[in-house]
Amino acid sequence: MTIQHQVVLFKENIPAQIFLQKPSGKNALALPHWHHSLEFNYVKEGNMKIMIDSKTEIVSAGHFVFVNSSLIHATDSLDRNVNLEVVTVLISYEWVKKYVSDIDQYFFNFVDNDPEIIQIMLEIDHYYDQKELYYNIKVAALIHELLYALLKKSQMLKKTGAYLQAQRNIEYAKEAIEYIETHFQEPLTLSEVAVKVGLSSEYFSRYFKKVTGDTFLHFLNLTRVIYAKQKIEEGASITQAVIDAGLPNEKTFRRVFKDSYGVNPKEYFKQMSKIDR
Repeated sequence: MTIQHQVVLFKENIPAQIFLQKPSGKNALALPHWHHSLEFNYVKEGNMKIMIDSKTEIVSAGHFVFVNSSLIHATDSLDRNVNLEVVTVLISYEWVKKYVSDIDQYFFNFVDNDPEIIQIMLEIDHYYDQKELYYNIKVAALIHELLYALLKKSQMLKKTGAYLQAQRNIEYAKEAIEYIETHFQEPLTLSEVAVKVGLSSEYFSRYFKKVTGDTFLHFLNLTRVIYAKQKIEEGASITQAVIDAGLPNEKTFRRVFKDSYGVNPKEYFKQMSKIDR
């Protein structure tokens, strides 16, 4: 999992990345991040909570949500005790630009429950999951259909001065997230990151909460907890993982872990059969 700018790499024969995500509800957390790709998320099972550009909505099974290029977004399961199954398709922005040369001047706006797009997403899910002979040809064709449906059914709204200014304002958050991503193992403070992005501590605190939906301290500690969780899954002890992640103590690790995953670490790893207790 990454919480910064995601660099999405595409296979030459399919101008998209496709994820068939079937995590436990306790594993559904994705911290705020962004990428240039256009993103479609179709929820097959469960209910997904998604934050896009400071606004949160719930996407239930049988529905999908679209994320415009470069917007900060985060996802989670609405109920951590219920499995969440999501088909995610990331379409290459540069590939789309070959068809819509002035795409930089627009953003897409349309209703997220269009049945044609849902059907295309289901077909992408089927062919990509089965990987039958020549499946990549069929999937590539479906990606073209998905782009066609997006262009046909959505409003391409001109990016106004206010929209562009709002996106420039978000750059502070992107810079802060990148800095946290590369320095979270250090004893970071809110004031240090505020200085790094050129804002006062008081303003940065309010601004970060508004843009990401999380406080700076919780976001920082959650980043550390996710790193510690990965280290434990790789065989490290909880004590060593907490130290390596930069967390102040195991108590903080347990508190933030339970708040984020719904159970304490011991119970979580017992359920996931990752470590013996």
